[in-house]
Amino acid sequence: GTHSDNNVKLIVLDKLSDLQQKHPEVLKTLIMDIIRGLNSPNIDIRKKVLGLVMELVNPNTIDEVVAVLKKELAKSHAPDAEKSTDYRQMLIQALHTCVIKFPEVAGAVVHVLIDFLDDSNATSASDVVLFIREVVETYPRLREMVVQKLLGFFDGIKA
Repeated sequence: GTHSDNNVKLIVLDKLSDLQQKHPEVLKTLIMDIIRGLNSPNIDIRKKVLGLVMELVNPNTIDEVVAVLKKELAKSHAPDAEKSTDYRQMLIQALHTCVIKFPEVAGAVVHVLIDFLDDSNATSASDVVLFIREVVETYPRLREMVVQKLLGFFDGIKA
């Protein structure tokens, strides 16, 4: 059952990646269909979906893509989300890629990531710290908002 379904999905994603390499414009219109592959609990499928989406994201779809990634990140933080640290790390990196490609979304993204500073996974937490530092250094107009959000975050920490 599920094993062969996953194999089929992985094969389809590989074919889509090949298609993307040869005809990038064709898939751009399908990005929101492709990103639904994140609903799969299979980490390999999620990884391929994120890779493909990062290739396809464009000015017309960046806001929708960021919205989905933020939703997925929130779900990965839920107490019942098993084995979600690898996935959470992939989502944080994908959001980082979005900001590098489309700096105008930095404000919307950094806001959400600050909540992951206390991630139990040290790698995710340090990814977030580096990302926040980069945003503050690169986008002076976001500094005040980031600092306010950080102060609020630190106020919420209980020893």
